[in-house]
This record gives sequence, C-alpha cells and structure tokens, in this order.
Amino acid sequence: MPAVPDFAHKLELILKAHNLSRVGLARSIGIDKSVVSRWTSGIQAPTDHNLSLLTHAVAQRLPGFSRFDWDEDLDVFAARLGRRDVPPAAAIDERPALALPATPSIAVLPFRNMSGDPDQRYLADGIAEDITTALSRLRSLFVIAHASSSTYRDRVVAHRQIGRDLGVRYVLDGSIRRVGDRVRFAAQLVDTATGNHVWADRYDGPIEDLLDLQDRITESVVGVLEPTIQQAEIDRTRHRRPEHFGAYEHYLRSLALTDVFTRASAEAMLQGCLRAISLDPSFAPAYALAARSYVQRFTQGWIVDLARESAEVLDLAERGLRADRLDARVLGTAGHCFAWFARDLPKGIAYIDEALEINPNHAHALMQSGQVRTMAGDTRTAIDHLDRALRLSPRDPRNYAVFHALAFAHLIHLDLEAAVHWGQRAVRHNPNYLPGWTVLASSAALTGRQDDARSAVDHMLILAPSYRIGRRRELYPTTAPGKFRVLADGLMLAGAPE
Repeated sequence: MPAVPDFAHKLELILKAHNLSRVGLARSIGIDKSVVSRWTSGIQAPTDHNLSLLTHAVAQRLPGFSRFDWDEDLDVFAARLGRRDVPPAAAIDERPALALPATPSIAVLPFRNMSGDPDQRYLADGIAEDITTALSRLRSLFVIAHASSSTYRDRVVAHRQIGRDLGVRYVLDGSIRRVGDRVRFAAQLVDTATGNHVWADRYDGPIEDLLDLQDRITESVVGVLEPTIQQAEIDRTRHRRPEHFGAYEHYLRSLALTDVFTRASAEAMLQGCLRAISLDPSFAPAYALAARSYVQRFTQGWIVDLARESAEVLDLAERGLRADRLDARVLGTAGHCFAWFARDLPKGIAYIDEALEINPNHAHALMQSGQVRTMAGDTRTAIDHLDRALRLSPRDPRNYAVFHALAFAHLIHLDLEAAVHWGQRAVRHNPNYLPGWTVLASSAALTGRQDDARSAVDHMLILAPSYRIGRRRELYPTTAPGKFRVLADGLMLAGAPE
C-alpha cells in the first residue's frame, strides 16, 4: 500500500482516466461518497477491505488491474492507465530487485490478444500457461509461475523492470491473433539485463496446429537458454495433448475461473472441465482442474454431501492419474485430494513428491506440499516448500493460499508472531478466503491481540455462519493431533463457536 498522498494522486488519475466522479466511484463500491473524498484529499487511506473493493471496481474498467498496481511508481501507474511510453530508467533503478537464481531464469508473460475480441483472451492466456508448464519441467531452468507472470497482462512495463520484479534474466512475450479457423502468433525472448532480443519467431496456420506451435516455441527457448539440453529430454517433458480441440477450449475457459472463488465460479469450472472430459477422456489436466473445484468447496465450507462429493473427487483424481501419470498438475492435485478427502496423508505426500520430482518448479505443487505436510506435523519442510513457492511465484494472485499455509505452519510450529504476520497477509490478499481468517483468529488471540482475534472470528462467521471448531477438527486429517491443539485453543480464546 503506497503512502497516503501517493495513493490520493493515483486515485485522482483513475477518476480522470475513466471520467468518474467521486460519487460514481462511491456507488460502484457501495460506500459513502465522503469516504472517497477523504481518500482523494489525502486525509486517509482505505482499509484493506475497501482497497479490495476499490481494486475490483477499477479492474471492471481496466482488465488485469490488481492490488500490486497501487505500489507502482507514479509514472508507471500513469502508463498503466493509457500512456504508452516506457518508464524512465531512473524510476526502474530505484526499485529493489530480487536476486537472480544460479540457473537460467525466465518468465513467460501473458500474450497479447490481437483478435479484437475480448472473449479470445482465454486462448492467449492458455498458450502462455502451457509454455510455462513445459519449460518448468526442465530442471536446468528456473521458471516463474504463470500466475505471477499473468499480473503483467495489459500493462506497459519495461522488460528491465519485470526482470527486477520477478528476479529473472529472460522474459518471453508475444501476441496472438485468431481470425476464423486460423491463428497468427509472434514471440520474442528478451534479455532483461540489456533489453536485447535474443530470439524471435512467427507462426501462421490453422488453429488445430496450435499445440504443435507451443512445442516449437518451447524447443526454441530451451535451445537458446540451455544448449546442453538434449532433444530426448524435451520430448519427455511434453505433456499429453487433447485429441479434440474443443476439449482444450473448454479447459482454458474453466482455467480462467480459478481465481474468482465463488460458489458459482467453482461450479462453472467443474462443469467446463466435465465437458472437456466428455469430449476427450484422455486429457489429464481437465481431471486435475475439475478436482480443484472440489478443493475450493472443501476449504470454503461449501461441501453439501461429504461422502458423495469425496467419492466424486477421488474418482476424478484416479482417472486423471490413469490418463497421464507424468503430469505434475495431476499428481499434485491427486495428492491434495487424497489427503483432504480420503484422509490419507502419506499417500497424498507421496503423490505430491512425485509431482515435484517431475517438475521442481511447480509452485502450486509446492503450496500443496506445504499444506499437506503441515497437517502431517512436518512444519520445517512445509515452510521450506512454501518459501520456495513464493520465490517461484512472487506476484501470484493466489498467494493468499501460500500466506495462509505459512501462517498455519508457523502456528503449529509455535512461532506465533510469524503466524500473525502471514495470517494478516492472507486476509489482506483475499478477504473471502476462509482459512486465512481462522488461522489469524487463533494466532491473534494467542498473542494477546484480542480485538483483532474477535474481528477475525466475525469475518469467519460472515463467510461461514455454520463454522464450528469441532467440525473443522473432524474434517481435516492429521497424523500429529497433539500439535493441533494450539489452533483450537486459540480459536476458543478468540470466541469462535465450539
């Protein structure tokens, strides 16, 4: 969150860029206009909750806008609102940079949708994510997760700045234009230290050849970054393709819903994946994404019939494994599901470890490892894996799950101040994520922050009115029950219903 005067200036830029009045903005957020006046006059900054509402309102007019944009320098922020010039080098050099890894490092930026049809953005996003997945399976590369790279969608940011933000030497970006049944694609690899183009390629062909294009781009990038990688290794890292292109499109549309996090979006994500599976039962990623919709419902308390839905999600996980046992997405999600829904932590950890053996750069699998290992009482390994997940995906919109997992692991590890810190970050990042509030309520109460603890319980009960400590204890498995008394003790101290 920027300083109050800096925030006021940025908010005025938002109002001017979109021809909004303070009253109009207040109505779109659902607050009193006097509050917006205090923001624009520099008297005060918004609360975390109101900042989330404000950011969502801006994103409706400026697709891709996120909470990270408020922290940009003023000139970069202005460019984000429509100015096409690149921020000056002086502004870039003032920002702290992440250290470069020892191995070649790369971020695959969201491809620009040049189709003239906003509905085709899912296709550009899906190509970038698939290339990221293919690259990340190579041990010789350090690859930033797609979720962090995607925060640069539709933004005017210098390649040098992106390199500093994400701590990478190279970025891959490009554009895609779909016209009828044909696709035109251009990509370039840029050295972020110099701004020089290392490699570029173009493609023009039928849409059915899109998956072959992704392989060509991946091979070219790997060939530039790591000449010693053999073609046989590249061949082994290719994930299984869907035989039916319609299945791929349904999958990509479902993938675009993963960050919405509502009951309706979770159901739509599931139904889109089931449609993809019906068109191509061998397409393994669709099973994993369908299973993730159940995990969302589980963590939010939206499960209606636990026995029936557990059977459904475990069936999806097993079918996904049969379709492709070498896909890290499938293995990591299967591990998560067997831990949560079958209450089999050793089996869950074994699958997640397989995922990380195949793809050590898989930030989501590292997050899953942190969550499941904490339930098994191995908090040291959990924290190590969660820290690495943050390094691989430092700007991930889904990092609220990593922040919560870190808070939970530190709470069980009895590092209560760290638990409060990460719990606060979790709820700031996503106020609708129930687990963040539970761990914050417990850790705040145990450190004497009773007002914060009671406020966290109030938020918990808004999101899940039927929440009960005992029910939570029944749902989540653990092989170290003694370690988890601290969570229940803190929640009772905070005033959560038993």
